[in-house]
Amino acid sequence: MVKEWRCFLIETLRFLRLSSCRSKGRDLVYLGGSQMDGLKSSSMHGNWLKTAKSLCTPEEAKDFRLDSIEDEISLIEKELSGDQSIGFCHNDLQYGNIMIDEETRSITIIDYEYASYNPIAFDIANHFCEMTADYHTDTPHILDYSKYPGLEERQRFLHLYLSSSGGLPSDIELEQLLENVEKYKLASHLFWGLWGIISEHVNEIDFDYMEYARQRFEQYCLRKPALLGSSGTTPDVALTDVAGPGN
Repeated sequence: MVKEWRCFLIETLRFLRLSSCRSKGRDLVYLGGSQMDGLKSSSMHGNWLKTAKSLCTPEEAKDFRLDSIEDEISLIEKELSGDQSIGFCHNDLQYGNIMIDEETRSITIIDYEYASYNPIAFDIANHFCEMTADYHTDTPHILDYSKYPGLEERQRFLHLYLSSSGGLPSDIELEQLLENVEKYKLASHLFWGLWGIISEHVNEIDFDYMEYARQRFEQYCLRKPALLGSSGTTPDVALTDVAGPGN
């Protein structure tokens, strides 16, 4: 059932690529591309950081080391500033936004409020990260990174994705997408970490946004050395060990 669901989802993801192009430059490398309270531009990440700083108390800003996060965003932009395959992306592909018809086995993706043209590797990376969430528990903000898909499952997913419109991807194409997806996982952590901080101050939903943000920044810190190597030193932006070992 899970494998069948994955295949349907891959076909739907492929369909979302209404058009694609090869682009180079920082203007197309941004951490999400939607709007939140009027924020809308190719420098979304910078705007969200600015908004987070304006909403936080001085203690919260210090606790999350928001000044250091600005440097991290610049580093990620530099790392991901090469050629990118761009497509129409959902940017919030968590399980609550994926509906399956039990009779026809067709999938419908809903809630496009964060949708935009974006690197497809970001959308896939974000979907993989969402596999660690369970929003139907007493602690929906707690993420379980033991559920993050392993290497074999990620390779299988990407292979099916690349071949879903016909033809077989080359090993080089598959490995390049796999590498990009893993790096964009870092962008996803920064993006949703900032979202959590902002949401704590603008939303009234019963959800521990600050703890969620802390986990996302923590995972960024844990995974950055393995994914970026000697590209820089990660500041200690995450202060609690609630998410468990990273993947």
